[in-house]
Formats: sequence, C-alpha cells, structure tokens
Amino acid sequence: MKSKFGQLFFFFVILGIASCDPCDELGNKICECEGSAEEQERCKKELELRKTHPSYKEAKNSEQCLLALKSCSCEALRNNEVEKCGMTRG
Repeated sequence: MKSKFGQLFFFFVILGIASCDPCDELGNKICECEGSAEEQERCKKELELRKTHPSYKEAKNSEQCLLALKSCSCEALRNNEVEKCGMTRG
C-alpha cells in the first residue's frame, strides 16, 4: 500500500530533493510525518529512488527548500496544506 504522501512526492521531486542540502532535510522532515516507522522507512527509500530521476538536478532549488523548511510541519500535511512543504496539489 502506498503512503498517503506518495502521490505528492512526484511533485515534490520537481522541487529537487538533494542530499546534504536543505532539500534533503525537507524530504526527511516530510517522511517523518508518516504514521509508522515502517511507513517512514518506505518514504525515505522512495525519496532516494526519486533522486535518481534524470530531471532531478535540473529541478533542484535549495532556496525554495529553505523557505519550505520554515513552514512545513506534519500538521500542515495532515491539514492538506502541502504548499507549506513546497509541494503542489496533484
């Protein structure tokens, strides 16, 4: 079963999740909002796979990720306020 944020990650990847930068931190923060440890781990694995997408480097935007880090929270995701986490609605 896919995580409830799984579909949103497609759009999040467009923002550019990168390791060792604010985008990586934001991705991990979003994964920590998953309900169980198993779902969190699955989310992080999916995140790593999406980093290999060819358009990943082109889409990376550390500045946007920094802004989203300030407003993103599990509560925002639960309330479907995905834009606070740098995502768009799909």
